[in-house]
Amino acid sequence: MEVKLIKAVKRHPCLFDRSSTDFRNQYLKEEAWVAAAISTGASVEQCKQRWKSLRDRFVREVVSQQSKPESAAKEKNKWCYFELLSFLTKHVNPRKMKSKRQSSIDDQSISSYSPATTQSDSCRTTDCEWIELQQDRGEPNDSQSSFETPTSKKAPKRRRLGEEPHEPCSQPAKQKPENKAFLVMLDELLQKKPAQVQESKNNTHASFNHLCGTLEKVFSAKKESKNKAFLAMLDELLQKKPEEVQEKLKMEVLNHVHNSAAQFKTLEMSVVLFLVATIVGYVLYSLIQSMKRPKNFPPGPDFIPWMGNTIQLRKEARASGGQHLVFEKWSKKYNSDILGLKLGSEYVVVALSFPLVHEVHISEVFDGRPDNFFLRLRTMGTRKGITCTDGQLWQEHRSFAMRQMRHVGYGRTEMEQYIEKEADSLLTYIDELHGEPTWPGSFLAPSVLNVLWTLTAGKGIGRGDKRLQKLLQLLNRRSKVFDICGGVLSQMPWLRYFAPNWTGYNLICQMNQEMHAFFLEAINEHRASITKENAESDLIYAYIREMNEHSDEAENSTFSETQLTMTILDFFIAGSQTTSNTTDLALMMLALNRDVQKRVYDEITDNLEKHKIPVNLCNREYFPYTSAFIMEVQRYFHITPVTGPRRALRNTTLGGYNVPKDTTVLIGLRVVHMDKAHWGDPEVFRPERFLDADGKVFRDEYFMPFGQGRRRCLGDALARACLFSFLTKIVHRFRIELCEEALPSVVLQPGITLTPKPYKVRFVNRQ
Repeated sequence: MEVKLIKAVKRHPCLFDRSSTDFRNQYLKEEAWVAAAISTGASVEQCKQRWKSLRDRFVREVVSQQSKPESAAKEKNKWCYFELLSFLTKHVNPRKMKSKRQSSIDDQSISSYSPATTQSDSCRTTDCEWIELQQDRGEPNDSQSSFETPTSKKAPKRRRLGEEPHEPCSQPAKQKPENKAFLVMLDELLQKKPAQVQESKNNTHASFNHLCGTLEKVFSAKKESKNKAFLAMLDELLQKKPEEVQEKLKMEVLNHVHNSAAQFKTLEMSVVLFLVATIVGYVLYSLIQSMKRPKNFPPGPDFIPWMGNTIQLRKEARASGGQHLVFEKWSKKYNSDILGLKLGSEYVVVALSFPLVHEVHISEVFDGRPDNFFLRLRTMGTRKGITCTDGQLWQEHRSFAMRQMRHVGYGRTEMEQYIEKEADSLLTYIDELHGEPTWPGSFLAPSVLNVLWTLTAGKGIGRGDKRLQKLLQLLNRRSKVFDICGGVLSQMPWLRYFAPNWTGYNLICQMNQEMHAFFLEAINEHRASITKENAESDLIYAYIREMNEHSDEAENSTFSETQLTMTILDFFIAGSQTTSNTTDLALMMLALNRDVQKRVYDEITDNLEKHKIPVNLCNREYFPYTSAFIMEVQRYFHITPVTGPRRALRNTTLGGYNVPKDTTVLIGLRVVHMDKAHWGDPEVFRPERFLDADGKVFRDEYFMPFGQGRRRCLGDALARACLFSFLTKIVHRFRIELCEEALPSVVLQPGITLTPKPYKVRFVNRQ
């Protein structure tokens, strides 16, 4: 190890210079010690200790001239001694060092501090080291007087390099590890005597620039951080004369660094506390606001923070059998015919009496539609169509659609012909069953949609069309997953990210995708075949013609392919559920009430055979009991027990309570249809309640299955015509009998619309 160490010292002679304060030499020393440690395989501290012991031993021998190379060669490490002695003899010559110290250094020549320099750039021995060598020999320091200057005689005795100060000074409790090497060098700098500093005026500026350059390299990473103030004070420190540098200044610099760090930590803590306080304050504010009821808001259950009444409503709806029953229960509990709720973040008002329902129907302030996530998802992410829009767009396209539908036969003789044709097809399908038990709901929906699609697209859809069957299945699932309030997807739309199937999000997306592809195919076919002759033969042709006429002002026009698609969707959804479900329930009640079925059949037979009156909607006055029976089915089962939703277009009042702007308003039709004060026995199925003393049908103001006012159902004419035509033709040809293996139930399944539970009946041909 000694041989390798001496070779490393020969390659790095700066390791011998212990007194140099040049920052560059200090940096080179550290690199040299690392290189020596690598070459010897020992640690840096071990190399330093071994080198110190060798140096002390052989320097004494060279200085005292008591040791000779010949005697040292006899030792075990003979070659090591020769190498070390020749190296030390070359660099340590006491006589030469003494001759260089004959004159004192003038204090005035030191204008600013710079590291000590000698004429040789190689390793050198200073006065301090020479004095140490003499003291190691035990000799007095008789050369001290020749080294002292007038200034140094007056100055108090200074401590030697590495010696502890006579007066203890306070040190900071902790120092940053990255500043330790620098502080050691700074300590050496402050302990130097002026007499020990050798300076040349010719290279003062060059040495100082070299020192600054070295500092920039050592602290380059720190300049971009929090130590800028420290480096600025350090530059000021290095420009002072050595005699002006005091220990107090050093402590001030270090204290400034620690104070800056403490201030920064305090600032960080203050920022964190401010952010935490802001978040907590916002949470508390939103908590209070979510539980607060608007001024003079209708009565209802207390709001749960951030949830409102969503959890309460869903929990009680599952137990009661539907939201409409929960609304009636809460109405009795709070003794009010108007409820004020909060579902998610939306305020909801429920009207539960005939006067309030009538006011909501006819008042323009309640003509709006909510703009929430569920309704936008229902219209494929847009606010288009007719059913889910309001304002100018709704007025323009509702008028256009109804005008074009009437033009192609809606509510007229042409529509009756389409319905008659589809009714005949339905009878053929039932004949093919040959009296086998079946559920009427499985084949009624395609018949209703065929009539509607004929008016919309100019042609029907085959009953066996797989796409049609898939769409009907999706629509049926949709009606059961959601409710009139939109379900949990409307009140907490963020749940779709965690439970897309449970919330029904995937179902709606799949249905939208299937319907959009189905409608787009029909639109493209019409676009390719449109002519002047057929431009108004159906609704799709009429929309395409209108789009072409407004093509120059496409930006301002509301007629677009998206608007057409959403309009078709509105008709499709409206016609596929309510009409077919009502017809299904009518057939079920005929099977359950044989006397009612017989009376309807007798009325139909008498008019057809005796009076030769065809069975159609135009002649419904000749079939009063049949018409009353259909009306009682609509009243008794109320397929849509809660209609809407509506939106308050401005701040208003309802029933003496405040209704804030954009509040969702729901209409409780079931309460009106089951009002005991008006109907007497609403729980009893009795068609005669719609017949007067003369046996004619009369219109009761409490009967409103299709709503009232400008928002009245678009498809009421189609629904009434299909109901009357399908029912009379089926009853005239078939006798409807119960099937014991699957009896029907008058308790319906809740959802957006109430649907009958699957049951089975037999259609027995009367002939």
